[in-house]
Amino acid sequence: MQIHGAVPQEAFAGELPQGVTCVGIPTSAGVLTAAFIDEAVAGIAPEAKSASLADQGPRAGDQPGSVPALLVPGFTGSKEDFTPFLPYLAERGRSACAYSQRGQADSAAPEGVENYRLADFVGDLIEVARAMGASERPMHLLGHSFGGVIARQAAVVAPELFRSVTLFSTGPRPPESMRWTPLRQRLLSSTTGKKLSAWYISQFLSSDPRDELIAQRAMVTSEDSLMGAAVILARYPDVSLPLRQSGLPVLIAHGVGDTVWPEQMHREEAALLGARYEVISDAKHSAQLENPAALADVCAAFWADVEAGRN
Repeated sequence: MQIHGAVPQEAFAGELPQGVTCVGIPTSAGVLTAAFIDEAVAGIAPEAKSASLADQGPRAGDQPGSVPALLVPGFTGSKEDFTPFLPYLAERGRSACAYSQRGQADSAAPEGVENYRLADFVGDLIEVARAMGASERPMHLLGHSFGGVIARQAAVVAPELFRSVTLFSTGPRPPESMRWTPLRQRLLSSTTGKKLSAWYISQFLSSDPRDELIAQRAMVTSEDSLMGAAVILARYPDVSLPLRQSGLPVLIAHGVGDTVWPEQMHREEAALLGARYEVISDAKHSAQLENPAALADVCAAFWADVEAGRN
């Protein structure tokens, strides 16, 4: 399956994992950068040699039985939060694409916080999904943290584009602590604040060697994007009922040590939605980095069950 309109894109920082390719996807916000892996490279270990896709054009999997997955990163994040995870999905026979949301890392960053409303982020996700061919062949959607907030809304607005929704380390409404997110973001907007923010983010990761990447990303990510996302996180609406009415199969997953949203909130949402509920061992808020094999197993099993009608 072609990623319509995609153009080659250099990696934001460091080397890409084997089998992963970067592209730029034109949207109304500008070019959003993305990283994908094709299931055609399934069978390689994360450290193995990559299959070359250079002569085939940007692709996100075109095997008849493959339903690709679209991965959405969280607050202060980017596609780089998923690039090490993509080979684990390919090993399980799954094509996947992660993109950096507007204002994140090397994606387009419109000026002005008014360009970072909930509807703007949701619109971008829908455009990326359509560029991946979701209008003709719905795909699996996974949102992490703030990315899960955007994924929920997109699934409600355009359920016809998706086969399933995975809500990963994200909650149906803001916990009490997030009401202060906009104020904290204002305090962190200075250069010194950004460096402190990069350090703080790294504390959520059990054993993440990417400190340089995190610091570099914190310095270039749009302040308007961060402020807009902070406001959204403080007041986004609960769309659990419309999501249930959409009929989409839902997986709710989080790390066993994740405290960003209370565990009870995850459990209650799973019960309301009739969703599958999984807790990832040896992980906190970013299981895709902390225990990628376990998260990949959970996602791959869920997606296979959805495709087989066992959800």
